[in-house]
Amino acid sequence: MSQIEQLSSINGKPMILHEGYIYTVECTTKTKSIFRCKNRDCKARAARTDELTSPIIHSTLRTYPLSDAGQLPKNEPLILMIQRQRTTETVETDGRLPEKLRKTYRDEGFILHEDKN
Repeated sequence: MSQIEQLSSINGKPMILHEGYIYTVECTTKTKSIFRCKNRDCKARAARTDELTSPIIHSTLRTYPLSDAGQLPKNEPLILMIQRQRTTETVETDGRLPEKLRKTYRDEGFILHEDKN
């Protein structure tokens, strides 16, 4: 399986490197980012989301032709493929949680107290 590498542009915007192609941010919402291929002749798009794996699989399978559904693998291998491509969040060098993990999806802080040490 090919790897997806996350990069940053000179301006600090996120970019993705996949199979030799670079994708730049086209639009961003609270839960997902849409990337487009940097090459003008390429029409490829990619999406990065915080959505759980199950809704991704179910929304994709709803549009998949029933005649070809028997050739698909079971849900468990599909879930593993999605999870392998996702990066895990890391703690900062001082041991604190990153800002993204200190807030809920509604942008509300849920950590009441965190030591400065």
